[in-house]
Amino acid sequence: MAVNLDLGTIFELINGVASSVKRGENGKTDLGIDPQKLGMVLASFAGRQVVAQVMNRRQRKTSEMEQAMAYLRDKAGIKPAKKKIGALPFLIFGAVGSLVVYVVTLKPEERAQLFKNVDRLINQVGGLANEIQGRPYTADYEASRS
Repeated sequence: MAVNLDLGTIFELINGVASSVKRGENGKTDLGIDPQKLGMVLASFAGRQVVAQVMNRRQRKTSEMEQAMAYLRDKAGIKPAKKKIGALPFLIFGAVGSLVVYVVTLKPEERAQLFKNVDRLINQVGGLANEIQGRPYTADYEASRS
């Protein structure tokens, strides 16, 4: 498997590794590395490489299929059915996978805080939707008025 490295990818990888170095007192580096940050940088890099390889393979297969179809059209006039899958399933799978890796690498207290923030955001969005529809903010609205 060939690695697809361009200048932007190299700089992004270097920047990610450099940002994972822990800072000590007065901004001096203590040469410690934050494994969470480094893991996220490397997982992101590896994920992009895998997606690039899959997309290159798909593009090559599509090109080969188009050449075969052109040959068939020239020889016998047959047009085979073409199946096409977009990149959307791969993007969704990549986003979900990245989110899972991020949540798994968090410390337990950070994970608990993240879930509290997500719960609070969901409640705020629900309250806003209820306000727009003219309903009470919460289910116990009548009980709180008494």
